[in-house]
Amino acid sequence: MTCLARPQARTSKEQHPCRWIWSLSRRLCQWTQRVRKAGLQLKALLSGSAIYLVASVLAAGLPFLLLPILTRYLSPAEFGLVGIFQGLYIFFLATCGLSIAGAIVRQSYDVDREGIAVYIFNALLILAATTSFFVVVIWAFGGQLSAWLQIPPEYLYLALVAAAMVFVLNILLGQFQVGEQPVRYGVFQVGHSLLNISLSLVGVVILSAGAMGRVGGIVVAAIAAGLVALLVLRRIGRLSPRFNSGDVKSALRFGIPLLPHELGTFLLNWLSLFVLNTMLSASHVGIYLLAFQVSMVLGVICDAFNRAYVPWLFSILKTGDADDRASVVRLTYVYFGGLCVVVLLGFALSPWFVSLAFGRSYADAAWMIGWLLLGQALGGAYLMVTNYIVYARRTELLSAITIFANAVNIIVLFTLVPAVGVAGAIIGFVLTRALIFLLTWACSVRLVAMPWLTPRVAQ
Repeated sequence: MTCLARPQARTSKEQHPCRWIWSLSRRLCQWTQRVRKAGLQLKALLSGSAIYLVASVLAAGLPFLLLPILTRYLSPAEFGLVGIFQGLYIFFLATCGLSIAGAIVRQSYDVDREGIAVYIFNALLILAATTSFFVVVIWAFGGQLSAWLQIPPEYLYLALVAAAMVFVLNILLGQFQVGEQPVRYGVFQVGHSLLNISLSLVGVVILSAGAMGRVGGIVVAAIAAGLVALLVLRRIGRLSPRFNSGDVKSALRFGIPLLPHELGTFLLNWLSLFVLNTMLSASHVGIYLLAFQVSMVLGVICDAFNRAYVPWLFSILKTGDADDRASVVRLTYVYFGGLCVVVLLGFALSPWFVSLAFGRSYADAAWMIGWLLLGQALGGAYLMVTNYIVYARRTELLSAITIFANAVNIIVLFTLVPAVGVAGAIIGFVLTRALIFLLTWACSVRLVAMPWLTPRVAQ
């Protein structure tokens, strides 16, 4: 018998002399295996996340690089007009597909290739039906809407078309995500952004078309990206033209409960623009929009990490391994700490950054950026805890939380904006993000067991 062989049981007074060596060796072996397993998981997560991160940051960073040019060619009022168009575009993007993009991603884990191809086709039928409905609504009430929003009537149609086509692009990106193809994901995402910025530069700088030059760049790039996405979906076998009522019902059952949540997210991010436009002026909208778009860089980074994080998290939740779940909790807390550091840097550096990058007309955006970054950080923290609710298929809870938080946001906006101006919109944004994060975390704790209070590796 070697020294490392497990000794026979003895009394407490007669312990084997090598027992402690055997115990130490066993624990060392277990620890080594855990470290190796965690390292492999982390490597897989970070490798995918790095590509998603770079692609998403580039996709958002290219329009961000356009901001210093836009602020010199567009007045705050014109920039505010572009912001109202973007708000309409985001509204239609959230509603014209009835939130079924998430249903497609979720269904991709449960059916084979042919099944998801039929499912996507039926999802596109839903998109066509809802888009047609909005066309009728705009035709009937477009005059009143454009007068209230103080925008040209054609902006309503253009925003709808752009949203519908980008929805198709997002379906393709979701398939790349499910198939763990971050490179293809990045190529299409960055390609769309490059086309967007190139056409916008032509419209604003070369053609001197003002706000319409930027709007035209967004719309033409969206149409091109959507058409290419349809062709690629067909080419890779993810689009099979066969009607299936069961798929339509399945997509609607998943998506419709999420619709209030999507609308709530829209209201959280964009309602303030419409309130500022009607209660103050388009110039206030332009300055606030500039600060908001700068803060959105953090939101894009958080979203990019989450896209790589979700498949990894779901695989761990499916196995139910206690050590892996503890690792997830520790990673979440480290992530929260990183967000805090970014917010502090934002408060410190934003005055210098605004004075360097933008013209004097937008100087008031400097004090807003740090607070908006705080709201974006709370949104990033929310992404880390909302996935548990999606995994448990309790998406109706997300809608309930969003409805409640946005009711608070609406009260704050209509109470504080007339009293304190843009600061009221920022207070509403941060407060609502905090409510959504905390309430979502509380629900996730009840739905999925995770060691939030004891995030250590089990012995």
